[in-house]
Amino acid sequence: MIRASLLEHQGHGPRHFDLILGRGARCPTLRLTPGRPWGIAWSFPHRRRYLTFAGPVGGGRGVVRRCWSGLAQISGRWVRPVGKFPLGLRIVPLPATPSYHP
Repeated sequence: MIRASLLEHQGHGPRHFDLILGRGARCPTLRLTPGRPWGIAWSFPHRRRYLTFAGPVGGGRGVVRRCWSGLAQISGRWVRPVGKFPLGLRIVPLPATPSYHP
């Protein structure tokens, strides 16, 4: 199990969501872009503090809203290709620990 958060980021580029996976000081992050179909790509690693962060981002980089945080289970190979979602990687939020933040 791994700690994870889903953040909505607005006001700095197109609206998107960051799925932050709490693994180490710099957390692997997937960027989800709304559309048909949704875009998904690896983003730069985010600082661990963003697992619990919500509010304005410094340096005029918009604002984030925490949509969900809790524990997730990751299965499959842990790889980090550029611009592609790795086949076989599955992230499942665990129902015993959900936290919704409207």
